[in-house]
Parts: sequence; structure tokens; C-alpha cells
Amino acid sequence: MYAHVIGTFGSLLTRGGDAIWYSFVNHLAYEVNDKLVVGMRYEWFDDVDGTRVFPAPGPGVWNELDIGGTYRITEQVWLRPELRWDWFAADTGVGSGPFENGTRRSQFMASLSLFVFF
Repeated sequence: MYAHVIGTFGSLLTRGGDAIWYSFVNHLAYEVNDKLVVGMRYEWFDDVDGTRVFPAPGPGVWNELDIGGTYRITEQVWLRPELRWDWFAADTGVGSGPFENGTRRSQFMASLSLFVFF
């Protein structure tokens, strides 16, 4: 099992002023055997001034939770299923949300990737 934590802080000069943002990302993985690794990732991102995401609904906190795995069919072929949930907590005065054409504050996705190395 391994865990990986990353934190960032940023400042950007925009239109005559500063824009500030913060983020925190945590990865956790467990190697079940030589063929299977399962894991999760959580990301917290605070767009304090509403300038880092485009098109942005405005200032707020973005969250993402990802659960998935990697199944190594062979050394050259890997299968990766994933479940992901994104949600946005808006600061005061911001519209309805960034997802589904600005109508929702969260979204759920499922995906399946196939990697072929050569």
C-alpha cells in the first residue's frame, strides 16, 4: 500500500490584481497481487477568486473523489475501470453550478480504459 499527498498554492496576476488558489490531492493504492492494484484519489481545490477554472461559475471549492483499479491482463495490456464523483461548493452569490450546462453542482462518471503498450 502507498499514499501520496500533494499540496499547492498559487498566485496569478490577472487584470491588474492577484488571484489566489489552493489545492490538496491525496492518492491511496493497494497492490492486491501482481495483476491487480486498487486505489482511490481525492482532490480539494479552492478557487478563491474564481479565475482558475474556465468557464468558471465563480469562486468556490471543487472536490473530486475517484475510485478505481488497474488489472494487468499482460505486461502490455492493462484494463482500468474508474468511478468518479465531482462536486462544487460555491461561494456566496454564485450561480447554480458548473456541470450539465450550468444546471448542477455535481456529476458522477464511470469509465473503462484499455491501455496497450508497444
